Amino acid sequence: MTTAAEQSAAIPRSYLHAVKWTVPIFAIGMLRKLLPLSFRKALVLRLAKSRLHGLYRLTFLLLEDFSRDDPSGFQKFLWSHHLGHAESYELNRRFGKSNLEPTRRLMLERVAAELRKQAIDPETDVQSALDVGCSLGHVLRFVETEFFPAASVLEGIDLDSYAIEKGSEYLRDTGSKASLACADLSSLSKTIAGKNYDVILCFGVLMYVDEQTAAQAIKSMLQHTKMLLAVSTWPHPEIDNRSLPQSVPAPGLVKNRADLMDGVLIHNLDRMATAAGGKIVSRCWTGAEVVQGDKPLYYLLVRP
Repeated sequence: MTTAAEQSAAIPRSYLHAVKWTVPIFAIGMLRKLLPLSFRKALVLRLAKSRLHGLYRLTFLLLEDFSRDDPSGFQKFLWSHHLGHAESYELNRRFGKSNLEPTRRLMLERVAAELRKQAIDPETDVQSALDVGCSLGHVLRFVETEFFPAASVLEGIDLDSYAIEKGSEYLRDTGSKASLACADLSSLSKTIAGKNYDVILCFGVLMYVDEQTAAQAIKSMLQHTKMLLAVSTWPHPEIDNRSLPQSVPAPGLVKNRADLMDGVLIHNLDRMATAAGGKIVSRCWTGAEVVQGDKPLYYLLVRP
């Protein structure tokens, strides 16, 4: 069976021009009905190479059924090919103090504060950290310079091979100790087998996988955490996530960020962490309220 990438290379340029100028949504809906999913995925990959303006939304329109029927598979397709929201992760837009998202900085400050409560000095006592869903490694670089300067082991994993490659080059050039690897969250236990970390970070990643995968990831992370696990995902706008009986789709709930919500799931991390034997020492849920002009927050700090 040929892959989407292989099919992409075989698509005639006439198809590309047709899609490029067929703007009306009803026309894209017709393409969805006429073309098999495998062809549409290949078409998206081919269009991505042309750097088509508006590809972000076009991708969701062409693959709407994929997003609906297999949310996790849809997000895996996007992130593994640096599409959708992944496109916003570029070196000049992510590295540097001024580019770090305010909510990321806030969560890292809470991590440092919690460590100090445990009589752990983050600047001298944290020797190792793992960032699950690290993208370019920009958060790792920030904690290396601002929070855990004594850490000799700084590792990151992500499904986005493009981000891993570009981020690794940048980190090498800056003399960073951080190292990045391409890995799938569904195989996290295997990826970090035999390793333990003082601190594990997992920010804004679990919303892209199904409930079972998210729960297993939290269990794996806690099994490999020595001091503290910090994990965040998208908050339910009306109900505190810890009250959710099961994970729910974000589309239709998150109105103001609807363009980013296709295939996204809202999870109850509290239940997952507790079921995995973790002790929640700090949490935050803001509902639909935006924090520091960035985004709403739902995060946990968990001790193993």
